[in-house]
Amino acid sequence: MNVTTSLLQIEQWIRFTFLFPGVDVRKLCHRFRNNVALPGGHVLDFVSVHHHEPPAPGAPHLFAVNLWKCASGPVKTETVSAMSASLLVVRTGYAQILEQAECRGRRRRHRFTVQGHIIGPSFERNRLIDSLSVMKGEVVFWTFNQDNGRFTVEPYFIDEDVEHCARLLEEVLDHLAWDKSSASPDLNSEPGLLTPLEGMEENSRVKI
Repeated sequence: MNVTTSLLQIEQWIRFTFLFPGVDVRKLCHRFRNNVALPGGHVLDFVSVHHHEPPAPGAPHLFAVNLWKCASGPVKTETVSAMSASLLVVRTGYAQILEQAECRGRRRRHRFTVQGHIIGPSFERNRLIDSLSVMKGEVVFWTFNQDNGRFTVEPYFIDEDVEHCARLLEEVLDHLAWDKSSASPDLNSEPGLLTPLEGMEENSRVKI
């Protein structure tokens, strides 16, 4: 499967999985761009933006930006590092928009999130990629495969104990403030992190 064919099929999968009308009734609109060049020389294959209406009157609108980078071969550390830099560039750009609006006397009435996605046929095994694959938070990994004419995309993660990052943070963030949540019986037992793609795994296994 050549690179052009892969990109076309991946674009179709993104549009069907994340942008298809009716997938989320709260979506008001979306934007989709190809070959987006960022400052610093990084080029993203796709950028998608979702605008969700407020869940309740007076609640903020939600704008979710997704950055997509596709690899024709095994994904290596360099690709992950480039995506991390791209996330920082986008956050910096949004901070500038926010500052300019506040200088004009405008008050934010929305929430903004940005997430990176890397798609490849496989991923290099190393400590960085293994650690990032577990949380599926800031950067999400996906693998694609074509078998008997069927193109599939599935989440990629390592089902191993790679919690050394969390343990390191717990040592320096040992006085975090918490509220008791009705959904969690005991925050002191197993404090966890929320991921933007929580519950998306089943919906993502779309076959084209």
